[in-house]
Amino acid sequence: MSVTEEVRAEVAWRYKEISEDPSTAIMQTDYGDYPKALLPVYKVYGSARRFDLSYPLPQNLNELAEATAWVRLSSLLHNTLGLNQLFSLPQQNMTFGFGFKTESYINSLLRRNVPSGGALYPSELYVWLNAGWPLPAGFYHYDPAHHQLAQLREGSFGPVLAQALGCPLAELAEAEAVILGSLRLSKNFAKYGDLTYRLQSLDSGVVQGRLAQLAQTFDWPVKLYWQFDDERLNELLGLDTNLESIYHVSLLTPHSALANAPATVAEQASAAPTEIAPLDLSFNHNEVEPHLNERLREMHRVSLYSPTDLARSAPQVLPGIKLPFALGPAIRHRYSNGMAFAGKPIEGGILHEMARQGYRAVQLAAATDSPLDLDLYFLALNVRGLEAGAYHYNPALGELEQVAALPGLALKLLEANFYYQIAPFDPYNICAAFYPVGSYEQSLHRYGNRGFRLLNLAAGAAIDTVQTAAGGGGLDSANYLGFSPVHLHQMLNLSPHQNTLMQLLIGKTRPDTPVYQGFLG
Repeated sequence: MSVTEEVRAEVAWRYKEISEDPSTAIMQTDYGDYPKALLPVYKVYGSARRFDLSYPLPQNLNELAEATAWVRLSSLLHNTLGLNQLFSLPQQNMTFGFGFKTESYINSLLRRNVPSGGALYPSELYVWLNAGWPLPAGFYHYDPAHHQLAQLREGSFGPVLAQALGCPLAELAEAEAVILGSLRLSKNFAKYGDLTYRLQSLDSGVVQGRLAQLAQTFDWPVKLYWQFDDERLNELLGLDTNLESIYHVSLLTPHSALANAPATVAEQASAAPTEIAPLDLSFNHNEVEPHLNERLREMHRVSLYSPTDLARSAPQVLPGIKLPFALGPAIRHRYSNGMAFAGKPIEGGILHEMARQGYRAVQLAAATDSPLDLDLYFLALNVRGLEAGAYHYNPALGELEQVAALPGLALKLLEANFYYQIAPFDPYNICAAFYPVGSYEQSLHRYGNRGFRLLNLAAGAAIDTVQTAAGGGGLDSANYLGFSPVHLHQMLNLSPHQNTLMQLLIGKTRPDTPVYQGFLG
């Protein structure tokens, strides 16, 4: 690492210290109007040319693996960021003696197929299509409200896109499509304040993890990019880097022949524009979204890559991730309320399968030029065949290894979460908890300030894979970021250089909870 990178990494290290003490940020309420920030939950280019995607979509994975490329693309987008649930909660007026606020202002939300902090969904998906699709080649925005693609740019931009990604033009010319995931940077600032950058990095990792799982389940090889020329990609999509920025890119390689063969390198080069004209398309603005504070603006700006950074990027095609269960139930069994779990024990084999699937997601580190060394830990509270305690997944043996026996674990978990949760929290009915663990020190040393984002992207992808595997096993789960790192370090028996990145609670919810109501077809 150069001296310059070490100085830049200090910004991320200061932010890391803040984000590991989430109590202050979570409890503050002066960032903006959170209830109003919930709407709109999607971005719409009303003036753009629009194309309907395929619908209804098959829920059987075997059917999708054999479907046309258009049906698979439609399913990929819908089952990642598409609307799937009208989630209703009764008006709550719960109060706590120690002054915690509750989410009593939430009545109903349109929810997506991936979880998101506060149901705010800051992610957007953009698509670059090569030649041979039922619509013109170029860039599109996925509109989940209408399940459509809105055309942003028509034409071949392969050379410009390849240059921004730092990939060979021949490789991009053979691709069927590229999915670009962005973050609307201030979308959840009203609720989470200084936690925004960390939470959104995790959210974004969940989205790309879902894309990778689905693409490979459809037998559609995917190559992931996390290191690219940020501002060049934003320019292509007409994004203001200070408001919305690309966080991850997924290149879909050929699965089967399209109606026409993809454009050759020569065709793309000859048709490529010499300059990128500004986009003249309007979309709905959410005027109540607050601007980031100076600390978060600095964190975002110093995380951006320039073209000279692309020499460090070495993405690889991931090993196959197969989801051997019905898609619909697997992605619906998640819930945000820690009081909803019923406390029924789960089988140890299901936990082992979650660990195995989660480790496959760790291979997302292939999207960087050196490993991020993500480890998977679990707390077993009510798991048949496992003593209550902390466990580490050993990928060499394919086994869960106990690292600490923890009598009275439910109380310990309560202590680790007690002062950090907004929603009610009952650890005595939770069966297990999952923790992706990494090293900020290591990732910042290798990647400078961008290492903070990369580590949390990897953690988010692991979370989504474990959560989907839990759903496939008939279990429910809930993401929680608010916890005490000090408590969890002790419980998981971690070294001083390791960091707990996220928490996923696992169990079986009571049948009378709203999670099973209002799913969209």
